[in-house]
Amino acid sequence: LGPRQAAFDEVFALLDGEGVDRATLTLAWDFHTASEDALYGRMLHMRDDGLAAVGPDGPEITFDQIDLYAPEADDSGREVNPYTAVRIRGTARMPHYMKMSDEFLGVRGWIFNLGEDGQPAQDGWRDARFWINIPHSALNGDAHGLVMYGHGLFGDGKDVADLGWTRLCGEYPPRECGWFIGRIANQHQLIFFSADLIGMAADDRDATALTMIQNLGWFPWLADRLHQGLLEYVLLTRGMKQRLQAALDAHEATRDLGITVDPTQVYYSGISQGGIFGPTFLALSPDVTRGHLGVPGMNYSTLLGRSVDFEPFFGILMQAHPDRVDQLVMLAAIQQLWDTVDPVSYYPKLSADPFPGNEPSHVIAAPARGDYQVSPMTLEIAARSDVGLAVLENYDPDRSVELVEPVPYPHTGSGIVMWHFGNPWPMPGNRPPPEDEWGDPHESGRHYDPHNEQMVHFFRTGEIIDVCDGVPCPNEP
Repeated sequence: LGPRQAAFDEVFALLDGEGVDRATLTLAWDFHTASEDALYGRMLHMRDDGLAAVGPDGPEITFDQIDLYAPEADDSGREVNPYTAVRIRGTARMPHYMKMSDEFLGVRGWIFNLGEDGQPAQDGWRDARFWINIPHSALNGDAHGLVMYGHGLFGDGKDVADLGWTRLCGEYPPRECGWFIGRIANQHQLIFFSADLIGMAADDRDATALTMIQNLGWFPWLADRLHQGLLEYVLLTRGMKQRLQAALDAHEATRDLGITVDPTQVYYSGISQGGIFGPTFLALSPDVTRGHLGVPGMNYSTLLGRSVDFEPFFGILMQAHPDRVDQLVMLAAIQQLWDTVDPVSYYPKLSADPFPGNEPSHVIAAPARGDYQVSPMTLEIAARSDVGLAVLENYDPDRSVELVEPVPYPHTGSGIVMWHFGNPWPMPGNRPPPEDEWGDPHESGRHYDPHNEQMVHFFRTGEIIDVCDGVPCPNEP
């Protein structure tokens, strides 16, 4: 221990200064914290440089395909969709801050294109895909707000188009899952749009993620490119707010439909991965101050072992690194790169300590008890961390969040509303919940009307209201 004596002496001196008697000391440790520049420097540089590059109206947007739908069968020849009137696929011109890496196992990924100052430097432009879902309610001339939608794990922005999948969604309460975005949009006068969160989008999964997991030294393929993906979310939101109305008015397929965009109403709703990265987006965006986080969490190194979604990746990791200790060390190490975009770093920047120039932002978080894919436990850590994230009353009939006093409804500000669909709490431990008779509740809340009414009320008022009549949600037998 001789070489460590100087470090111990420093710790003892700090403890003495705080009045801790060494004779009573059983255990003490010190740890390093990251500077704000280390955590946020490159992301903020890209945001500010990117906003300057596209100008005050955001990136140019181009419509590549427009599909029109009828609410019911008629003589128009249009396909029937009871909720969606117009689907648009297009591209937005985005400044690009990535370059190709060296090759590993025949694969190249995207990493920062660093300038001489060590900051990401723009290397040309790229056309980022986007999708828009416009409901039938928008065809009567009433102004509709905008919602940026964050897609799920290794998904893509076309999820917002509600392409018609439908299947049984859990057992409690039993109902069909499908077309939920169009239904919310049509019921609540909202226009949803989305893009790929590159870095963790569908194309990244097979192209780089399954290769990278064999040698985590290539983790920047994911962490670096997520910076570009989040930048594009921020810039696309600015572009939709400033340019969408003019684009709709100019295109021959939409100019006579009477669609009116309300640029004063701009919100965020993310599900799963989109819920996880919602706080990061909101903390960065100068245009959105209220967001909905569907089945969210934070701190990926904590989430992974508790998620069934990590199992295929863990199988590859286990072959390359069979020692469990090695696996844990590597996951902790890559978290230091993930921290630069992980919401664990950005929750404090919502309302407790916003970035300079940004207004405070607030979120309504809607986890599901017993979620197979995203552990609600990580949100409880955020609630204990003095970042302005309240726990709403009637959180759970069986347990409470330690060290946190629940707040009553209605609540103005950020808060967690736990949803229950029959699943029990999992046993403690770094493992996913076992399968049970109720099935995975991960997708249940978004298809439940009271959940969505609570979300939209929060969007428009900043207030979280009780939609479950004074009992844990949902209020069903």
